[in-house]
Amino acid sequence: MDIKTESELADNQQVDKDENLSKQFLNISYYTLLEDIPEILSEWWSLTKKDLHTFLEDEGFSAFIDDNTFVDVLTRKYYFSKNFLLFIREKIPYNVSLEKLYRHNKNFIKENIAAEELKTDDNLVITQLKEIYRQKKEKRIKSIENWHQEHPQSAANAAARYRMTHKEEIKERKRKYRETHKEEIRAYKESRREKENEQQRLRYHADIEKSRAQGAKYHKAFYQNHRTEILEKQAQYRLEHREEINERARKRMEDEEYHSKAREQERARYKKNSKEIQEKRRQQRLQNLEQAKSQERKYGKVYRTKHREEINARNRASYQENLLENRKINAEKQKKYRNKKRFQTETGKMIMPLLNALIFSKREHTD
Repeated sequence: MDIKTESELADNQQVDKDENLSKQFLNISYYTLLEDIPEILSEWWSLTKKDLHTFLEDEGFSAFIDDNTFVDVLTRKYYFSKNFLLFIREKIPYNVSLEKLYRHNKNFIKENIAAEELKTDDNLVITQLKEIYRQKKEKRIKSIENWHQEHPQSAANAAARYRMTHKEEIKERKRKYRETHKEEIRAYKESRREKENEQQRLRYHADIEKSRAQGAKYHKAFYQNHRTEILEKQAQYRLEHREEINERARKRMEDEEYHSKAREQERARYKKNSKEIQEKRRQQRLQNLEQAKSQERKYGKVYRTKHREEINARNRASYQENLLENRKINAEKQKKYRNKKRFQTETGKMIMPLLNALIFSKREHTD
């Protein structure tokens, strides 16, 4: 049995047509001489040497018919719809034209009046056909790509010959495509333009961030290398423009919006770096402990002088709120003080000599 073999050469207009024509006639097999579709299917099944269920599964028929139905097909109980004939034509592995299948099916209907049409899901058949066409298209494209890679010069020469001999045809085809796909072309251009604009915006912002990072790095290095000079110039500027700087500071402080914004920024900065700020302040206090204590005493004295009335009022209010407790505390303090004073002036003078005598007596007995 001479089974049709698939040519690995691309189905392309630039390929030699005589060679394709000769292969077409060489691929004619005796299957084309079979009388009807059941015989063709039977020969196909016998060729695979598989059991019925495996054959139907592997060839895709199990999506439409079961084993018993296929046996009924072979015994000539069913004829086929046009869509299912298309499916059979795409699946059989040898060369039988679609026209011959149509003719076999028509003759079968005339000769078998009692036969029924095989009921299949047309939507499912169409879905399967689309998948078959997609796979064949991918295979054909891959075959063309392989041929171009293996014969780059021949492919280039063939393409050049085709463009030279079909200039008007190519031009007309492009014109018709542009006319029939105006909306798609316009939408593609708009999406392409939006995509390019978005990429340009991203590059622009990336360049800005890069420039900022480079600028910050440069300024930091410059400041480290010229720190003394910069600080001297800043001090000199503040000295020469003291009034102007103070005036600007007063205006900023008078601006409530600026003041509020500055407070929020300072709070956010402190919240973000609270641990570092507290540790830095602690280290500074340890390094300048005496100065810090002096500043605290000075500040406390200034505060007390400035808020003397408020402090006295708070103390009086606190004393009145806890009057009974304060009296008990004062009475206890006074009692302790009187006992201590009595011991120092009276009791102690009598008790201490006696205690010393007892201590001396115990030492003598021990010795």
